[in-house]
Amino acid sequence: MAIALALAFTSCDEKKSRSHDDSSDSSKSEKVDKEDVEDEVEYEVKEIHPTGDIDKDAEALTQNVIAFYKKINTQEDALNIQKEFTEIQKEFQEFYKKKGEDKDFNTAYFKMMQDPKYAKDIKEGQQKIMKFVNEALKSVENK
Repeated sequence: MAIALALAFTSCDEKKSRSHDDSSDSSKSEKVDKEDVEDEVEYEVKEIHPTGDIDKDAEALTQNVIAFYKKINTQEDALNIQKEFTEIQKEFQEFYKKKGEDKDFNTAYFKMMQDPKYAKDIKEGQQKIMKFVNEALKSVENK
């Protein structure tokens, strides 16, 4: 939400600037470059734990999924990260199961993973993992 507000304010400021300074093509390209940079989200793996706020937890877990995906560069990374991520995901599942809200959490988590804000990064991460899985399967077949 804060990012969306920041982008909205930036957009308004740029419109004002353009109305006062439309003569410079270089300033226009600089503004486009700045917008592209602001749209990029930095993901990092964080130590997260359930808070009891389903939507907040679903988003935190989704962001961590993307951060894990971005850390994967080899088959070995994929295996190591899978174990770590599975433990985190299990903690959230057990927490909400004890509260009797596991279905609600799973629904919120699935929706968050489908959110256009995250869907592209999720899809890219899944494709990267499938590439490593396919490579592993081919190496097993060739033995």
